[in-house]
Amino acid sequence: MPTAKTFLKTALFIALFVTVALRVFLPNTAVSPDSHRYIAMGLNVAEYGTLSSRGYAPNTPPKPGFGAGGALTAFEIAAASLIDKTTHDSLACIATHPDASSCAVDIPALKVFYTLEIFIFHVAVFFIARLVFANDIKAALAVLLSLAFKDTRAYANTILSEPAYMMTAALFVLLWLYAWVRPERLKAWLWCGAALGLTVLVKPAWAALLPGLGVLAGVSLLRPAARRARAVRPAAVFVFGAVLVLAPLFVRNVIQLNHWGLSDPSYLGISLAHRAAYNAMTWAEWARGWLFYLPDFGDKAARALFGHAGVDRLAWGPDSYYVYGRDILHHHAVMASSPEGAGGYLLRHNFFNAPFKSAAVTALLAWRGVFVGNLMGLVGLVLAGPVLYFSNARVRRRILLIALPLTLMVSVHALVSVSIHRYNLALVIPYALIMAQFLYALLSALGRAFGGTLPQRLTATAATFLPKKG
Repeated sequence: MPTAKTFLKTALFIALFVTVALRVFLPNTAVSPDSHRYIAMGLNVAEYGTLSSRGYAPNTPPKPGFGAGGALTAFEIAAASLIDKTTHDSLACIATHPDASSCAVDIPALKVFYTLEIFIFHVAVFFIARLVFANDIKAALAVLLSLAFKDTRAYANTILSEPAYMMTAALFVLLWLYAWVRPERLKAWLWCGAALGLTVLVKPAWAALLPGLGVLAGVSLLRPAARRARAVRPAAVFVFGAVLVLAPLFVRNVIQLNHWGLSDPSYLGISLAHRAAYNAMTWAEWARGWLFYLPDFGDKAARALFGHAGVDRLAWGPDSYYVYGRDILHHHAVMASSPEGAGGYLLRHNFFNAPFKSAAVTALLAWRGVFVGNLMGLVGLVLAGPVLYFSNARVRRRILLIALPLTLMVSVHALVSVSIHRYNLALVIPYALIMAQFLYALLSALGRAFGGTLPQRLTATAATFLPKKG
């Protein structure tokens, strides 16, 4: 006979799966400008077995090239289109019509994949929270909070790489934390590296974690010999796990494209041009940006205080720094060098020539990128300090371990891109943990005030749904 605790867990996971499925299978699936390139990439793989950045054209095999994004997204879309003809025909219509409004967006096979991926994300949040708190109720609270984040809802019904990104990033965080909790288990480090490799195949920017974490491993060489061995072995196994996953794409690029790398070198120039344009902001705009980039109310408050002219270049309009970087600065960098050399040109002439300004603007753009879930992200950030301060050492250490790679990625996105919320979706995890810790403490205090602890009350409630003995 199931216990009350088992009943609660089972009910939670069933409700979680149903909730995710309902979100994913909502009508009116969104098609964004980025959707077209992901769909074209997937259909080219499905129909011609070719990874390419070229658009999709029926009966016209594309020239092999770099994927316009993560390769895993291409294979996911390809698999969905091969499994289900309705999904294929709908995706083909979108790929061949710039205005997708004339297409019936009916993609059941792809939505099944999205349901599983987002479900795995929330399940991973549960097990991450259990590792942090050793408390099932706090873990359940963390899952409920992760469901409440706007971004986990918005990207459930949009044709993008975000569902796969949420899944792979959450699996990486789970295995990363588990590997640190059980550092002697080299297999955990191997799987952790493999999970990072999968995340790179969805979001190539995450490749920055390999050298970033490699530097931390290098520092361990300065430690005494006994500790050095204990640190170097896990680091080596971690890197090996990532290399195992990434090697097939790397070898394919070398053989087929004669390029020793994972992604299109010209893409760095495009991304850096968008980012470098923000270095042209004035110091007054930089100061106003800290208010302007606050979620929900920040832009309205900044415009009320400083006027449209004082902050509009920080936004996305025709006179914005983003449009300047996209339409002018990138063209200038390509003309001064080459499509492949534009990234290096921009680094020399727009970053390294003003390192202090570049660092200051990077900090501001990181600020813009951390408010995942809008106001919920702001709440999570505000609560982080007091929650960590009042938590016990184990909880504090484990949340900080989770935050380490995610903070590094926030910095990377702010340094080389325009740093928007969806690049940092994995921040939902530490925010949910922080808010779960806060809510549990609050509810426990209320429970004590009215008699009985929170766990006792929830377990007693669950027990009323179980069949009576005899």
